[in-house]
Parts: sequence; structure tokens; C-alpha cells
Amino acid sequence: MSTRALISYIPTLDIEVQFDPNLLPARIHDWIRRRSERRKVDDALKVAQENSRPMTLKKGKTYSIYCHNDGGLDGVGVTLLNFFSREELIANLIAAGDCSSVSGIITPYTSLGEPFKAPFEKDWGGWIALGGYEHAYRWSWHYGWEYNPIPLLSEDDDGYVEFVPSPVQLLGAVVDEMSPIGRGSR
Repeated sequence: MSTRALISYIPTLDIEVQFDPNLLPARIHDWIRRRSERRKVDDALKVAQENSRPMTLKKGKTYSIYCHNDGGLDGVGVTLLNFFSREELIANLIAAGDCSSVSGIITPYTSLGEPFKAPFEKDWGGWIALGGYEHAYRWSWHYGWEYNPIPLLSEDDDGYVEFVPSPVQLLGAVVDEMSPIGRGSR
């Protein structure tokens, strides 16, 4: 069963980026490489890189990608908190586009042969969603990773679906409350 998530990012400066698997955190794929043929993992990430497109992420806008599997706190949430704390790493993840998985292994849909789909973009630093997500995460310089467990959505005049004000929590605080998965496992 899939648990879908939205991963959003608000850049602090204009960033030119194209997905590069070499910029993924060093330990992110170690466990899968030990359990499967290393070359298959590396080849899939190379395909993702070849199918991605260069883009400019603009300061203050919000960019969002979709993740289909393991979107909960113990999957995407812990992965973001443990591996994606630096802005250049987050920008690289967003540049990968929509992903099948961001938990334990980064699997952009482009690595599965699907065409590249650019991240959703919004002019202001809010939350973006298209609906159908169980979990939403957003990174900003001011707060770091934030978490919204059950996004409440409302469509605006331009057809975007936006978050209705609801309890947004700092992701680190939420993960700290979880045991034994919390920060101690980092």
C-alpha cells in the first residue's frame, strides 16, 4: 500500500540545478547496494540524471514534488530529516522531479523510464498540493523541515490547490516524539 507525500522547498537564493545522483547524501543508497546489484542501482540513477532537465529554482518561490511510496514519518519524514539538511541537497532532490520512493532509496520516476515532470511551482512561499496526499513536508530556511500530517486543501482562482491553515509542526519535533525511530537513529 502506498502512502503518498508532497515534498516542498523554498530556496533562499536563485539556484541553477539539474538532478545529479552524485550529489545525493553519501549513505542514502548504501543499504540497497549491499542487497542488490550495485550496478543496477547506479544505472537507474544515471538514467534519472539523463532524463532530468536543467532548471532555475527562484528565491522565495515554492517548489514541490510528489512521492508515491512510504510518505509517512517513518519513511520520507525520517529520510528528509536524516539526509537532507543542506539546501544544495534539497534542491538536488527537488530537481529529480516526482519520485516513486524517497525512503531508503531515491527513485525518481525518470529512473523507471518515465518522462521528466518539473516540480510544481508557486510564486509565494506557501504550501502547494494537488490533493490526494497523506503527508506534506516543506523546507524553508527559517524553519527547516516542517510537517503537516493530513493536508487540508482548498482550490484557489488559478486552479492550484492550497493548504488551508492547519496545525503545521516542525518535523524534528514530531520525529523526536516517535520511538525508536527518532533522531537517535541518525
